[in-house]
Amino acid sequence: MTIKHSSSSAKTVRFSLTTALVLIALILPSASWAKVKILKSEKYDISSYKTYHWVPPRLMSRQGELEEDNEWARLIQQLVNAELSRKGYVQVAADGDFQINSGAFSVSSHQLEGFLIQWGFDYSWGWGGWWGPTAMAPVSRENREGILVIMFVDPESQQGAWGGVEKTLIGKPKTVSKTIKKAVKDILKKMPEHKG
Repeated sequence: MTIKHSSSSAKTVRFSLTTALVLIALILPSASWAKVKILKSEKYDISSYKTYHWVPPRLMSRQGELEEDNEWARLIQQLVNAELSRKGYVQVAADGDFQINSGAFSVSSHQLEGFLIQWGFDYSWGWGGWWGPTAMAPVSRENREGILVIMFVDPESQQGAWGGVEKTLIGKPKTVSKTIKKAVKDILKKMPEHKG
């Protein structure tokens, strides 16, 4: 699903979020920063805002941007909406006091765990055969790391008012939704509640 934006400022914000995700992804494998980073502007008091609207979440891998990943984009939106509702913020369809830009990026790496060695009698060596290792197979696992970025942007100035980034180990495909839920909670628990 590709959503077209009518204003060039929304495209600029989307481009800058995509650029930020790519830059973060480049440093992800070697990054040694804390699990959650909060980014806030002294110029804006996010707790004074009441309503918000969404710019569609961007999901990226090393192969590029995933335009059609409705499942994870919808999950991120649902989780963020639930947390913001608890903090007193209200979602509107358009023209909110701030807009939410979010994105996720994942990186996979393989780790060699060992070898499986099959022992047996091998006749391929000719006249008597040979007892010993007959086959070997490597055993590896896939480590998946990811980041989640949630930015709250002032729509008039198109500058970030508050945001968070979490770097986490994604784990098995069955546990991705739990991981995303925890990442959203970790970021948004540091966001101030709405004053009002």
